[in-house]
Amino acid sequence: LKFNTINFKLWLVYSSVNLVIMYRIISISFLNVFLFGANLEIGDAAPDFSLKNQDGVFRNLNDYRGSKLVIYFFPKAETPG
Repeated sequence: LKFNTINFKLWLVYSSVNLVIMYRIISISFLNVFLFGANLEIGDAAPDFSLKNQDGVFRNLNDYRGSKLVIYFFPKAETPG
């Protein structure tokens, strides 16, 4: 088997590109889990979070545990939604 430097260089570039792509995919996956948490399934309890209401007051989801709650997101351009 003859050593071919061109093939080796191509293999080295190919391997390096694959490692960079794999590193980015893994980094994005960890970032996604860190920022957004695990995916929720139907029937799962919602994680606790805080949002500002229309008066600028922060409300926590835990304040409404045991109650029925609808969270409505609307555009800020003062449109009806």
